[in-house]
Amino acid sequence: MFYIDFSFLVKCYVIGILGATGMGPIFILTFNRGASRGFWAGFVTAFGAALADSMFFILGLAGALTFIGGSLKLITLLDFFGGLLLLFLGYSLIKKVKKFSVADGERKKNFFLLASKSFLITTFNPLVLLFFMVISVQVLPDGIKSLSAHQYFISSFMVLLGSITVLTSVALAGFLFRSGISREKLKLLSVFSGIAFICAGIFLLSQFFINFIKIYRF
Repeated sequence: MFYIDFSFLVKCYVIGILGATGMGPIFILTFNRGASRGFWAGFVTAFGAALADSMFFILGLAGALTFIGGSLKLITLLDFFGGLLLLFLGYSLIKKVKKFSVADGERKKNFFLLASKSFLITTFNPLVLLFFMVISVQVLPDGIKSLSAHQYFISSFMVLLGSITVLTSVALAGFLFRSGISREKLKLLSVFSGIAFICAGIFLLSQFFINFIKIYRF
């Protein structure tokens, strides 16, 4: 029987942080809305994206569990491709520096619409499901083939909490620094985000080599 423990919750929280750290369209949109429409507009944008992250975590975890069925060989395969994916994302973040700009346009604060838009933007990002599928299985102990409903719920809640922690901070930064962030500071943030992904990728690849040796007993 697999009981939820503190380390499991922390891992899920870190996954949420990692998923939200990438400086993609949601990261920039959250900052822009915080700057142009106020903190709460940025917060509901963050909440919509975090809700999508938690949903994809459940789908990714359920799909991974169905696919691997507790097989060490398939877990090892996911480690390999997941490690490569994270290395690629990390490299892309470091290479590509985006400049934040305050979005112009309508400033009416329809919070439901703002949250819905960020939810849909995250949902239609093709890398999101792939990311959560390859990373979500890392929180599980060896041999786990299924989770109960409450385990899915609490783990997805921790992912949501981690994601919204990062994006709420971004919304607050947008609100406090309405004039924008300099290219130098933005580049530094991008480098830190890229390093986080690269470290996670290296960890997964190290797990791949360890399990590969276990399977074939070199």
